[in-house]
Amino acid sequence: MNMKFIFVNILMGMYRGGGENYDLNLSRELAARGHEVEFYCLCPIFGTLAQPFPNFCTVHPLRAPWLYLWTQRLHGMPVIGKIRGLRGFFRVVGQLAFEIRVLLCLWKRRREPFIVHICGLGFLSMLATKVLGNRVFLRMPGPTSLSIHQFFLRHTYQVIANGDAFKSIERLASDINLARIEVGVDHLFFQRTTHRVEARKKLGLPLDKTLALFVGRLIPLKNVDMLIRAFIRIAKTRVNIDLVLVGAGPELEKLQLAAFNGGLRNRIHFLDEARGDCLLACYSAADIFVLSSVYDNFPNVVLEAMSMELPVIATNVGGIPSQISDGQTGYLVEKNDDEAVALKLIELALNRKYRLSMGRRARAIVCDQFDWGKTAEGFLVLASETKR
Repeated sequence: MNMKFIFVNILMGMYRGGGENYDLNLSRELAARGHEVEFYCLCPIFGTLAQPFPNFCTVHPLRAPWLYLWTQRLHGMPVIGKIRGLRGFFRVVGQLAFEIRVLLCLWKRRREPFIVHICGLGFLSMLATKVLGNRVFLRMPGPTSLSIHQFFLRHTYQVIANGDAFKSIERLASDINLARIEVGVDHLFFQRTTHRVEARKKLGLPLDKTLALFVGRLIPLKNVDMLIRAFIRIAKTRVNIDLVLVGAGPELEKLQLAAFNGGLRNRIHFLDEARGDCLLACYSAADIFVLSSVYDNFPNVVLEAMSMELPVIATNVGGIPSQISDGQTGYLVEKNDDEAVALKLIELALNRKYRLSMGRRARAIVCDQFDWGKTAEGFLVLASETKR
């Protein structure tokens, strides 16, 4: 029986991160199975949506204050950035306005037969559960520590999580209705079909060097300056490795200055945010993938890189250890350990045969364990159990 699914994702129209990509891929799979898909997202009061939506879904942009960027700016300030409640104030105001608007929309439509999937908004999920009964699913893209958020989770019909978020929520209390659903990877898209040389020519990258690739937001949480310190170490050796940074964010100018001051002007290549074929070219051009986060729940980029047959060097934080088999599909290093990153990069750069075998092993594991079709089937099982 076909069903109607309403996805609520506050950032979907303005920004595409892990949570947004999850919702897009899950909704695509649901639509491919004949189900109806709608999205509610925030639209700035004095602006327009910055991100496009696919044709398979209906979009409902709701006007609310777009204050997320203010929170990001405050996060990077030396004093205010350390005051958690203050730095998040603007984000909470905009988020609350959006949640109220969504709740009113759902209330007006409460007699319709639909399932709601909400990304990360616990307060809205709790209220929507009261309004809609057992038709509300809250996906938590990361763990939560505040007591008020735990209260929201306890009063939401069903919470979905994976990676470190699942483990964290599972430890909170037994009275949270929690289910584990893994993320997936589009293996048909993320596969190596373009030769490295061709991809490098397309992107304007050097042809004769080992390339390490980072993909992600340039924000403090990603700790990209640790990678720059690692490459300052590598520059003192004769090993020919360059770093490609793909992404945008508030730390871009700071990182560019650090690369210049470290004498790495010609060894660190800054590329803008990439999607679609451009992102595929970035992966195709690389030899190794690196991730330096101080925390990540279960980053999609790790699975994408593995699907592209790249060995991954990443920090041993959050849910990353459950993605990488240390010594088999990549290496785990402690956060902020730029020396360890440098040593592992040098090791893989000097042993082409070893890194290629790591990459092939990585793709085989990802193809076997992580697939968006399996993600959709798992969610449909949960959705079909709700009472009509």
